[in-house]
Amino acid sequence: MLFGWDTGLIGGVLPRQSFKHSFGLDTPAMAKDYANLQGWIVTVLQGGCFFGAMSAAFISDRFGRKTALFVAAFLFFVGSILQTVPALGGQSPRSSLNQLYCGRFIGGLGVGLVSVVVPTYISESAPRLIRGRLTGMYQLAIVFGIAFSFWTNYGLLQQYGESPNVPQQWRIAFALQMLPGVLLVASMLTQSESPRWLAEKGRDEESKRVLARLRGLDIHDPVVEEEYALIKADFEGRVKLSLVNSSARPRRPARCYTAALCLLSSWPSSNGQVSIR
Repeated sequence: MLFGWDTGLIGGVLPRQSFKHSFGLDTPAMAKDYANLQGWIVTVLQGGCFFGAMSAAFISDRFGRKTALFVAAFLFFVGSILQTVPALGGQSPRSSLNQLYCGRFIGGLGVGLVSVVVPTYISESAPRLIRGRLTGMYQLAIVFGIAFSFWTNYGLLQQYGESPNVPQQWRIAFALQMLPGVLLVASMLTQSESPRWLAEKGRDEESKRVLARLRGLDIHDPVVEEEYALIKADFEGRVKLSLVNSSARPRRPARCYTAALCLLSSWPSSNGQVSIR
């Protein structure tokens, strides 16, 4: 929902007169470059997403899936705050715009990190019977985030109108970005670490306890023992994967096809059109 909320939110904020006025984008000197600035405001978040996604493997493998999600939520909180407070205290428009860029990049780090870790956490924790359904709901949450952000922008427009002197209009919109992060933290406080990650780190008893808790069974139940044995069997005799091993010649075509599929499926997506309307 974090990614969907921000994708839909910025598209409703950029055209508002109050936003343009607060950042000096309605002046003749800046108006001629507004289209480029608009693109940069949107794109800098995507840049943060890229680096956040690239760091996801290291953070989640080293510190755990649950910790990685808390880190992502923290980055998103910091980014949301930095996007909410520009143009306060007599800041110059250029300084305010730079702060907005910084906030969106940091927020993008959190979005990119959570976008990789959440599907991994679901696939490692959910029972096989509902694993695909829950992973599909992750994509559905993105769509819900876009829809909620659209209605948020609509409500703020109805409340404050199209006036250049109401910065509350865009500040409230950016501040409400923290809501999905709050929901993420609140939900993860009651969740366990990934049993697969625990087994990979040699924390066998803890992994079994988590499996039993997630399945609602006793730790010595045959179902728990069987699933744990399957997890351990997957690790035995397996060479630890790395970027070097993954790109080795025998695996290279399959990796390239997978990367190309992800790239081409995102290329014609509506994210850009949704962000800049």
